[in-house]
Amino acid sequence: MKQLAETIIKDAYDSGASDIHITFEKTEGSVKKRIRGKMVAVRSLETGMLKRLINYLKFIAELDINEHKIPQSGRTSFYIDDLQCNIRVSTLPLTIMKEIVVIRLLNTSAGKSSESLFYKDEDYEFLTSYMKLSQGLILFTGPTGVL
Repeated sequence: MKQLAETIIKDAYDSGASDIHITFEKTEGSVKKRIRGKMVAVRSLETGMLKRLINYLKFIAELDINEHKIPQSGRTSFYIDDLQCNIRVSTLPLTIMKEIVVIRLLNTSAGKSSESLFYKDEDYEFLTSYMKLSQGLILFTGPTGVL
């Protein structure tokens, strides 16, 4: 399970995803990642494998593995190769023994320049020109992890 979890999380970090959703579908489980506000399917897992993956994620985030009836939230930090991964793991119960897990990737922009976070160079130049003013307010709204 450790290798599967690390593969999923490293792939999400490499693609610039803000979070990973692990859910139960009708006959199998699905793993999706959110990139710039859009959900992208990563893989399907059979339900037994999905339950083991969820238990492993709950274990590393120091959550109660035996609790399936209430939402839980925890965090952890670990290394994959040379990449330090900081994640927040949140669970939400669906039925008695099924739950959804969302993994928030907390440092997806680490190591990126400020310019690379914008869609266009003009957006960065526009923002920096207003940041140089002596007064005013700049307000960002929208989904978290996306500019």
